[in-house]
Amino acid sequence: MAVTRAQVEYVAALARLRLASDEAERFTAQLNGILEHFEALSALDTDAIAAVGGAAEGAAPLRADIPGADTLAFPPSGLTSGWAESFFTVPTPEALKEEG
Repeated sequence: MAVTRAQVEYVAALARLRLASDEAERFTAQLNGILEHFEALSALDTDAIAAVGGAAEGAAPLRADIPGADTLAFPPSGLTSGWAESFFTVPTPEALKEEG
């Protein structure tokens, strides 16, 4: 199964990407190279190969499912010098010009 340049351009248009002519050509070749690798992999006989263990085999500790907000190590106001009435504040562009 090969990807055509028209298909690459169609998908690029769906994603609202503008591809130059050389980019469309390059992406078509790259995608076809990837598909060739998958075809080679799918031709391999993997029946005799044992499954590889991973993180999914171990039990993951779960926290208690308690509704409500998470407790914070410190309040958000401790993250900034600009804090007023439960909101982060930033200086106006004019104030920044005066400082600089």
